[in-house]
Parts: sequence; structure tokens; C-alpha cells
Amino acid sequence: MTNEQTIMISRLMREGKGYRKIAAELDLPVNSVKSWCRRHPPEETKTDQCPMCGKEIFSLPHKRPRIFCSDSCRSKWWSAHPEKRNVIKGYTHTCRCCGREFTNNRKNADYCCRECFAEARRKAV
Repeated sequence: MTNEQTIMISRLMREGKGYRKIAAELDLPVNSVKSWCRRHPPEETKTDQCPMCGKEIFSLPHKRPRIFCSDSCRSKWWSAHPEKRNVIKGYTHTCRCCGREFTNNRKNADYCCRECFAEARRKAV
């Protein structure tokens, strides 16, 4: 692999092209491109601060930007701010096992809980 090819690989990676497209464009084997890319990962860029703890967050280019620094910060923040969730729980159903009415965010829910589902399975056998 020549110097010009490595420069082209890194440029095409920054543009967001995949291994196959890069290999086809430069007339190289896909595995050669893949191994070069793995040995030379793209640099992380600083995007923002974690809203929970204030740590700096680093994201990879051409990936969705990260909002939280960790899963624990994410779960703590969403637990502290339930009003910011935009979950729609608007479908009303009647449980096929106990007959109780319940609301759910699924269109086709048959049972209100796992216990009712298990009870219906036991009755079917």
C-alpha cells in the first residue's frame, strides 16, 4: 500500500465511506483497507459536557453525538427528569386473562402483565 493510498483511505473514511466502497475506489482488497482502518482509528472530537456530572464528552466523527458520558449518568438524569420523556402511553386494552383495563404504548397488547401471560399459557396447555 502506497503513501497516496493511505492518505486517500483516511480522507474517504472521514467522508463516511465504508470499507467496500473505499476498496473499490482505490482498487485494493477489502481486508487490507479494513486492517489499515483498524490500526489507524479516527480521532475522537470533544463535543460537549455531560448534563449529569459535567465531564467532557468525546464522540467519534460520523457517529451520532453522545449526550451522556456513561450509562449510569444517563439513567440518573432520566430518573431525575421524567417530565422530559416523550413516551406516549395512549392505547387502552382489556387483559385477555383477568379482564382488567390497562394502558400501554403498544397497539396490540393482549395481557396486562407477565403473570397474566403466564397464567393464560398454563390454561392453554
